[in-house]
Amino acid sequence: MRVLLVLLSALLPLSLSAAEKLNVVTSFTVLADLTQQIGGDHVQVVNLAGADRDPATYQPVAEDARRVGKARLIIENGLGLEPWLDHLVAGAGAASRIVVASKGATPRPFDPEGKTAPDAYAWNSIANAQLYANNIATALIAADPDNAKAYASNAKNYARQVHLVMAQSKTRFATLPQNGRHILVTSDGAKYLGHPYTVDIEVAKGLPLDRELNADEVASLINQIKQNKTDAVFVDNLKDTATRQKIVEQTGVRFGGPLRTRSLAASGPSATYLGAYQVNMDTLYNALLKP
Repeated sequence: MRVLLVLLSALLPLSLSAAEKLNVVTSFTVLADLTQQIGGDHVQVVNLAGADRDPATYQPVAEDARRVGKARLIIENGLGLEPWLDHLVAGAGAASRIVVASKGATPRPFDPEGKTAPDAYAWNSIANAQLYANNIATALIAADPDNAKAYASNAKNYARQVHLVMAQSKTRFATLPQNGRHILVTSDGAKYLGHPYTVDIEVAKGLPLDRELNADEVASLINQIKQNKTDAVFVDNLKDTATRQKIVEQTGVRFGGPLRTRSLAASGPSATYLGAYQVNMDTLYNALLKP
């Protein structure tokens, strides 16, 4: 009996090791969802910038350094979105464990305030999101080859879902007239949404992102709406109802929104990437649909 107990105690650590999940840290919600979709039951996903948090402005907490230090993989967006993560990774000596989900994506330029830079919110293009998923699957397989078959199968199933959502969206937007698909936005990331559906989404120039528009900026917005022959406008930082009505009266534009382009929600349809994407498609379509 004593010999059996000794043998069992010797085998126990091996069993626990075999059942241990791959510890993956993600920088924000979209990557957390994609990683969970591909990794399934074989991964333990620890996310840093949570629901409704912009990963570009996230402020790490003390616990994040420990989380990064323990991770087998650290998945980031890249494209300069998470400079705060670089400090955590350097402190943990974990540079070799970094996975850049956006690798291979071509970012769109973004210059709302006259300073052109890459728009790092590239996952808002569903084609880019598929690229992200493929990069994550490749990283999981390399880090955990014993579960490679499961990761590959999950990635294949997710690709089917992506293609279905894209096909449904293309069918829906095809019902809109070609000359009624002009949208003006003030948020980064939104321009990616229209690409597969020949929806022309332009970013308003010279307008701030972090405060309510003043009178001169509203006048600039009105001029841009007229110049671009805009059908719908999405302005997150213009809450005043009277000002909105003034813009409608002067331009005939329709206000849409809000669009979710920076993070996922804590619950509901927008708690997953594909769910949030479909909500954004509904929002765009309804704004362009003439009464």
